[in-house]
Amino acid sequence: HTHLIEIPPLKGSNSNSSNGENSNNNNYERSSLIRKSSSRVFDQKHYHSVDHRDRDIRTQTVHPHSYNDSVVFDAEEIEEGDQWRNPFIPLQFIFSTGVYTNLFGMVFLEQLAVWGVAEIALLYLMDVLAFTRQDNIEFLFLFGVVSCLVMLFLLPALLRVMKERDIIIFSLIFYMVYVLLFCFVTQRWQVFCMVVFFSISSMTYPTIRSLVSQMVDHRKFGLAQGCLLGVNNLAAGIGPLIFGVLFGSFNWLGSSFSQGSWGAWLCRIAPFAFASICVCFALILALRLPIDSI
Repeated sequence: HTHLIEIPPLKGSNSNSSNGENSNNNNYERSSLIRKSSSRVFDQKHYHSVDHRDRDIRTQTVHPHSYNDSVVFDAEEIEEGDQWRNPFIPLQFIFSTGVYTNLFGMVFLEQLAVWGVAEIALLYLMDVLAFTRQDNIEFLFLFGVVSCLVMLFLLPALLRVMKERDIIIFSLIFYMVYVLLFCFVTQRWQVFCMVVFFSISSMTYPTIRSLVSQMVDHRKFGLAQGCLLGVNNLAAGIGPLIFGVLFGSFNWLGSSFSQGSWGAWLCRIAPFAFASICVCFALILALRLPIDSI
């Protein structure tokens, strides 16, 4: 059953008294009523209704003469608003459907590889190819320039002829190639050529955000974007830890092999092989996403 809560009229607002009307017209009393999760807030001239389920804010103008009227609203909506205080509600949203689970799982695996490789890539190049600080600066500068060109020209052109899901798959393939090329580079100029693959792969995350905005109902758009940011931050925290441990462990293990042996090479590329596996699983999840928005 639906229970109704009646809010009495504000004090000092008597329509039968002209002095009361003049007093109300000059000085409106500011009164706020908090019920459970602050579902209803009243101020001088506006009545704000916050629907916590939809995260939608509606404003209704209240005229001075209506302060005598009591306002009635549904108590069930207020009680349901309490669930948004639960921090585990986003987890329920992520696992609510198979499509959302595949989507956020793909984001986690892809960002795990991105943040992990970013942590060890320059250390690897300094160790294997004797990259200097100047080489690192030039590499990052070139990546920034090419990435800007990709975002300004390539991504808009692809959006006109391809679906978001196809662009994500396209970008993941380029990132997998970029990671695997670390296993075979022997010259500095090869590293700078890899910037092209790295820059094209940078389209992945912006395209994912665009895809989420189409797949999720508009009333849950904020929740979905918050979950997406949370998964990204989780990967940003775990990725460097995992890849740092892998890089240090296999580097120590590779020192027991002779220089140039297969064992030393396998130990050196092990973190990048793990990153390529993560991207491969992310690619599989991307292929399971619907072509059109749901």
